[in-house]
Amino acid sequence: MLLSSSEFFTIVFTCNILIIILWFYLKSVKRIRILGTGVVIACVIYIVFRLLIPMEFIFSYSIPVQYLLPKLFKFSNSSIITIRNINFTWINIINAIWILGIIVLTIRTIIKYLKFGNEIKHQILLEDKKSTKHPR
Repeated sequence: MLLSSSEFFTIVFTCNILIIILWFYLKSVKRIRILGTGVVIACVIYIVFRLLIPMEFIFSYSIPVQYLLPKLFKFSNSSIITIRNINFTWINIINAIWILGIIVLTIRTIIKYLKFGNEIKHQILLEDKKSTKHPR
């Protein structure tokens, strides 16, 4: 079973929508208490498995974009610049921006994680006065 590019983008798009919905869901403690943490865990597991194992369903049928939107397909695959016999199209530019964004956000997240870990290392531990009392 091969994975087509249209199915790959469908999987990424639907998982992004599910992540956004889950993010709005997690903003309210009241919603989490109503449905429980099991729903959150099930959604996260579904999203992770769907992204890690991107398979097409047997009942799905993908319509190639060149048949559905011929003008968009022609525009996105039209050459913008040719450098040393390499054609750069709009879709190449969009993919490069997307990958660059992933790299920048990953580096930014790692830097924030390291700064947070550094802050935690330098915090002063406070002792609980109730736990330090000795019973008489």
